[in-house]
Amino acid sequence: MSDKFADLPEERRRGLLKMEEVYGFDMTDGEGDFFRYTADHLFAEIWNRPGLSDRDRRLILIGMLAGQGADDVLGIQKIGRASCRERV
Repeated sequence: MSDKFADLPEERRRGLLKMEEVYGFDMTDGEGDFFRYTADHLFAEIWNRPGLSDRDRRLILIGMLAGQGADDVLGIQKIGRASCRERV
């Protein structure tokens, strides 16, 4: 299996691979500060930390989003969960 992100910096590569794993759809590299922070920090670092499974991280995130009434972002988590066939 080839790594389609092999030409990117390691941090970005790890982030994009984790984003694909979490959300269950193909990712492409993006531009801008928000995308950089999301891919390079949130997914490359936080979602790859030991201690919690992706399922547990998603449950925490869903609880926080529901508590804040963030229905737009909550919908993305439901799609990601369904595409990854996690039991939540």
